[in-house]
Amino acid sequence: MGRKSGSGKDENGMSAEDEALWAAFTKDIKAAKGKAGIPAIPIVKDAAHKSAKPVKHKAESTPPAKPVPPQKQPAQLDGKTQTRLERGKLQIEARLDLHGHTQHSAQDALTAFVLRAHKSGKRCVLVITGKGTSKNGEGVLRQKFPHWISLSPLSDIILKSVPAAQKDGGSGAFYLYLKRIR
Repeated sequence: MGRKSGSGKDENGMSAEDEALWAAFTKDIKAAKGKAGIPAIPIVKDAAHKSAKPVKHKAESTPPAKPVPPQKQPAQLDGKTQTRLERGKLQIEARLDLHGHTQHSAQDALTAFVLRAHKSGKRCVLVITGKGTSKNGEGVLRQKFPHWISLSPLSDIILKSVPAAQKDGGSGAFYLYLKRIR
């Protein structure tokens, strides 16, 4: 693939693990005819696609037959709890320090920790990612953390995530406020 720099990444910023994953992902992609170097995107057509007939639309002034029910709003913190969480005034019931972890082990540890804390009825937990150092001044674990908590199953049980107060790690840590067990 590409040349490696002193950081273990090639000129595109990909590690050997990333390159192997990309190679596996793109192994079946072939260049389109006459477009050398540009991978073709496979188009999948199913039977329903072929038999579908165009739908003729009525005038825009026709109201819908049934009103659409409002979507359920995500659970939110009340103002007092939100303020206390942001200021570090809520009791921290469990802590996880991710220093020394690789990305993969950190994500696994985070998932296990949050699921265990939620199952035991804890509401406010602290996760220390560390500030880290990189080109943009932010550590890899800290960068990945918001993505990890946005994925299921964590997104299903985390009500709120905010950066920790300075006394609990500041920008290198996060409070997670977990939903109640139902």
